[in-house]
Amino acid sequence: MSHRINQLGEWIRILNYKSYSIVFNNSNISISLTDAWFSCFTDAEGCFNVNIYLEPRYKLGFKPRIRFLLVQNDKLALSIIRDLLNTGYVSKRSDNLTTFRYTADGYTRLGPILSYFELFPLKTIKYQAFSKWSEIHSLILAKKHLDAEGLAKIKLLAKLVNAKSDINP
Repeated sequence: MSHRINQLGEWIRILNYKSYSIVFNNSNISISLTDAWFSCFTDAEGCFNVNIYLEPRYKLGFKPRIRFLLVQNDKLALSIIRDLLNTGYVSKRSDNLTTFRYTADGYTRLGPILSYFELFPLKTIKYQAFSKWSEIHSLILAKKHLDAEGLAKIKLLAKLVNAKSDINP
C-alpha cells in the first residue's frame, strides 16, 4: 500500500511543478464504509461474477454461484476490506505467487456488499454488472433458481453480468 501512496505523492509533485497547487496530506486515516471510496475502488478493481455449475443434486441439475471479487498484490489491504465488510475471505491466487484475492460469496452473506453499493452506486460499466448481479441474488433468495423459468432468467442475466469480464480481474 505504501508504494501507492508514494506514486500518488510523485504524481502530485509533477502536477504542482506544472503550475498546480495541490496539497498532499499523507496522514494516516481510518477507512470506513460511510463514504464512496470503496465504490470507486470497486469501479477500478472489482468484479461481480456469476457461474452456473452442473449439480446433479439439484432438481434442474444446475447451481448458480455468485461472487464479488477484488484482486491485489497487497494482502493487508484486502484483509482490511474483508474486516470492514464483515464477510468474505482473502486467499492467495493459485496462478500467481504475489497476488491475493478477496472473495465474498454465499447467498446469505452478500448483504453488506449489496447494501453498500445501493448507498454508494458504482459509476462505471460495473454498475450494470452489479444491477444484474443483484437481481440474480434476489432471484436466488426467492428460490427462483429451483424452477425452469427462474433458472433460465438467471442464466440470461449471468451472461450479461459476465459480458465485460475482460475488464474484470
